[in-house]
Amino acid sequence: MRDPTRGFTLLEIMVTLAVLAVAMGALIQGGSQSAAASAHIGAKSFGHWVAMNRVAELQLQPQWPEKGERRGEVTFGGRNWQWQTVVSDTFDDAIRRVEVSVAEESGREFQRVTRLSAFIAEPRAQVGP
Repeated sequence: MRDPTRGFTLLEIMVTLAVLAVAMGALIQGGSQSAAASAHIGAKSFGHWVAMNRVAELQLQPQWPEKGERRGEVTFGGRNWQWQTVVSDTFDDAIRRVEVSVAEESGREFQRVTRLSAFIAEPRAQVGP
């Protein structure tokens, strides 16, 4: 039986510290991965909003968007975003396909975070005065 007045041995303390070090390392790694995943999801959400806003702008224009590629930049949510819009024909002459790619500024380069496809119908002629 062990004497209660006797302390822990150096070996027992070293084993305990090793177990704690491994456990703390795993906790720190898990927290880091969680933070990175949260930042990535946030960037994808903001990027998707930028793409939806671009499609809404095209839908609200009085004229039909011309076929081709256009690029632009916008600040949204305190971040700089770059968008690219490609407008193309579809099998229906009254509908055009719009594909919007959005990239977030990361240092000196832009990294694409989302892409959105939409279809825009030809605006109807104004009736009345």
